[in-house]
Amino acid sequence: MSMLRWCSAQRCSGVAAPTPLFSALLNYRHDAVSDVSAEAASAWGGIESFGTEDHTNYPLTLNVDDLGDAFTLTVQAVQQINAQRIGEYMQVALRSLVQALEHTPQAALNSLPILPDDERELLLAGFNDTAHPYPRDVLIHQ
Repeated sequence: MSMLRWCSAQRCSGVAAPTPLFSALLNYRHDAVSDVSAEAASAWGGIESFGTEDHTNYPLTLNVDDLGDAFTLTVQAVQQINAQRIGEYMQVALRSLVQALEHTPQAALNSLPILPDDERELLLAGFNDTAHPYPRDVLIHQ
């Protein structure tokens, strides 16, 4: 999208600056490893890569790199979001989806588990641990 159209979209959205128009980005990249011609490979002769680094302005970005027979997930997030936690959610959700497709393809999507075990335990047991002693000689509303 050109910068002019982007600015117009931002202005028409009614979202106050500097709040981002979009708060998350899902980036699906086809990076299937393919046979590289000898000529293309020789063009890189003598060049050493020291690594790469992705950067984003979105508060949350999930990159899915499709390698053909496998894929990788990379999560970038502002500190308040916890990228590790988002990555764990994605792993559990994808594992549940694959297992359902293999074993119970008729299962409803909203019935699949999407929370890591420790997170599920925290929500169901930890946050619900509201037991509190009260005097037995008075009514609750008193």
